[in-house]
Amino acid sequence: HVSDPFTLGIELEMQVINPPGYDLSQDASRLIDAVKSELTVGEVKHDITESMLEMATG
Repeated sequence: HVSDPFTLGIELEMQVINPPGYDLSQDASRLIDAVKSELTVGEVKHDITESMLEMATG
């Protein structure tokens, strides 16, 4: 997404895991759909694999 010149943003990449074995989950899409409507700033989207998601501001 395009930002205004000279802005500062934060990007957080996360992996979704399943307890108790802490193996990677394939549920990033479900998690993204669940939290998208709760965001007031920034965005949440897929990253490289279905077990990863990214949250970004600015």
